[in-house]
Amino acid sequence: MKISLKNRAVVSLDLSTGDRLRLATDAGTAWVTMEGRADDLALTASQALAFSGPGRLVIEAIDGGMTIHATRTTHRPVTEGTTAALPHTRQDLARR
Repeated sequence: MKISLKNRAVVSLDLSTGDRLRLATDAGTAWVTMEGRADDLALTASQALAFSGPGRLVIEAIDGGMTIHATRTTHRPVTEGTTAALPHTRQDLARR
């Protein structure tokens, strides 16, 4: 997804448990903070930052307008007894 921000504009994104978000930009600088982390980060051109949920991510453009490229992936652990979530069971594969 693309996030377009004007100078000093702020956007927040909520990440759930298992969510991962990668941020990158081609130009400009953004201030980025993640709920629960002690450090704030600067996202600058040709740099990427990665975050894991849960928590709220806050992004502010601090050096002019910018477009941030955000890639979200979700990892949900498979728990015992959830073979229905898999595309095929062992029995299905043995029949082939």
